[in-house]
Amino acid sequence: MEEFFIEEISLPRSFENLDFEKQKDIIQQNSEIFQKRKHKYYKNMKEMGFPFSNKEIKNLLEMGEINLADAIDLGFYLGLNKYERYVYDIIENAEYEECLQKYLKGVQDLGVYLSKQEGHRLIIAGHVASARQYSLKKGLKEDVSNIAKTVLNRDYYLNNACAEMYEMLIETQKTVGKKASISDVYNEVLENSKRAMTIARRIDTKRILAGELSSLAVFETVSILRNNSLSKENKAKLKSSKKDTARVVSELNHCIEYEL
Repeated sequence: MEEFFIEEISLPRSFENLDFEKQKDIIQQNSEIFQKRKHKYYKNMKEMGFPFSNKEIKNLLEMGEINLADAIDLGFYLGLNKYERYVYDIIENAEYEECLQKYLKGVQDLGVYLSKQEGHRLIIAGHVASARQYSLKKGLKEDVSNIAKTVLNRDYYLNNACAEMYEMLIETQKTVGKKASISDVYNEVLENSKRAMTIARRIDTKRILAGELSSLAVFETVSILRNNSLSKENKAKLKSSKKDTARVVSELNHCIEYEL
């Protein structure tokens, strides 16, 4: 298997024919080189008080069309040669696509999770309610057969509730992965949407400065994000999810502990 190790900004001639993983590895290596160079560029600019010599950058900053981070990115980009810009564009587009894919997958995962979570909570609540009907504290007749039947019925529903709770925890773990909580998953979704918008805005600026009369990267990105965003209903579920789950768990534990 042919391996590629990038020591300077470059793409192998066979890049377009390589499989996705090899392309991704080469893009990552080039990206790391660019990041080191950009960090050095930023450090030098900061020491000199950010003296942007390019008139377009100055005008865009003064008009508030771009922020300082955008200006740094743009200044660095304009300082590259034609080939380096070509490679930089490939890296930027790859990051943009990755952010959008992570955003779309995150929203889809959250939607599926919230629907399953709601179903689990309803089933658990139903089992707990049924178990309460078989409490020994409700004037049960003092005969062994009725007591045994009541205990068995109660344990049946509580066992089902516990099994459903376990399934709910498994579903949560599948969605959360290595993250701390469901809210962290949602925050990552938001971060990916913000990053995609930042890249889209920078792509538009570079294209316009390159002489293109119009660029629709921002418009297209906004359309994708809006058309695939978490619904209002799911946002409400997400907001109350932790509280609702805690309530169901508390009721189940109370029912088990006090034999209600």
